[in-house]
Amino acid sequence: MVKHLCPFENCSSTFSRPSRLLIHIQRHQGIKGFQCTQCDRGYHRRQHLKRHVAEAHQNQLRLEQLLTCNHCERQFKTAWGLRRHQIKIKRQKANIRLHCCEICNRKFLNSVDLGRHSLKHESFKCVHPSCPLLKHQFISWKFYNQHMIDYHSEPFECEHCGEKFIIKSKIRSHVKEHMPKFNCTQPGCHSTFDFAKNLVKHIQVGHGERTYKCNIIGCDWTFKYKICFERHIKAHQQNKKIFPMANRIHKKEPKFLMATKLAKLALKI
Repeated sequence: MVKHLCPFENCSSTFSRPSRLLIHIQRHQGIKGFQCTQCDRGYHRRQHLKRHVAEAHQNQLRLEQLLTCNHCERQFKTAWGLRRHQIKIKRQKANIRLHCCEICNRKFLNSVDLGRHSLKHESFKCVHPSCPLLKHQFISWKFYNQHMIDYHSEPFECEHCGEKFIIKSKIRSHVKEHMPKFNCTQPGCHSTFDFAKNLVKHIQVGHGERTYKCNIIGCDWTFKYKICFERHIKAHQQNKKIFPMANRIHKKEPKFLMATKLAKLALKI
């Protein structure tokens, strides 16, 4: 815990909070930050000023009988002090760990954490005798739990042929074999697709005609999509320049393609 030291000489007082250190320094300086508006009394704390106003100016007498705590039978003069004391006791009880491990005596807040911890003493090994990973030791509970889901849960059955799979990812790839294939109808193109929307997009991008042409004199740009055409017109309005379509900027090739080209040139040399 950080301790705040008093800066005055011959004073070794330490405080856990800066606010308490500030009150202590004000006492050294004779400063009272909270003044009563009805008399000349002053106080270092706000709650002391409130108590003074209630007793001296509002005729609210202090409790003659002390307030007793139900947990430890400690007595307090004010209800505020009793309430603050009970809050501390509740916080201490909330952090009590009642569930203890019988092997290493480690304590936990609930039984779920204790059950997960107890698996560590078993080295996370599968208990099914027919499991191919029977002798395998899993590193953590996460991998052990995923293994139980993949290999020892109910099998997934294909609706088309009735074949069963243990792992869910394998049945997903198997179902694609029963789905119809969509072949490209353009001459010289042998592309196939699993979904019709992918085929339509392929025809638009790969074999579609550029139906949108720029109507500005001297510009020969053409586009397949309306959104690209509208973006091109906005560029004309902002820049007011014309660039030939043949001089358009191409995207840079990936690094691995550049590396293969350089390797071929090195072999030729």
